Amino acid sequence: MTRASRWVLAAAIAGSALAVGTVHTVTLCIVTALLAVAAVPAWWGAEPMKARSAATLLLFTGIGLTAYTALQCVPMPIGWLAVIAPHNADGLVRRAYERTPDDDGLPENVARLASTTGLHVEAAKDYERLARRRPREARRKTAAAAERASAIQRALNL
Repeated sequence: MTRASRWVLAAAIAGSALAVGTVHTVTLCIVTALLAVAAVPAWWGAEPMKARSAATLLLFTGIGLTAYTALQCVPMPIGWLAVIAPHNADGLVRRAYERTPDDDGLPENVARLASTTGLHVEAAKDYERLARRRPREARRKTAAAAERASAIQRALNL
């Protein structure tokens, strides 16, 4: 390990001790970058060694958990979320609608998503709200009535 790498590693460890418990992304990125800057020169000039199988298992477990954590940062398509967790998908689309209430396509998507995920009461309410916005369109009133019927049917089958 080079002398500079040791100093950078010491500074990064001291800085990470001060940053323990932080949730600020910038702070965490700075500490991670310092640790990477310290690790690369240390590994670059190091002699090869044979690690024990327990150390290799620990390394691959850490890599797997890091990859799983990074995968959680990737946004999931709403269709997948609707299949896995319909209530979460419905809530997410409703929050998007609250931010853009003038968008006519989004309320239709909210109602359709609620209907396809089995949330018939919510879908009926959404279609009724859409019917009040555009009273001349009968298809939304028909859709609201169909959703109410589906909700009743589902309740009776339980």
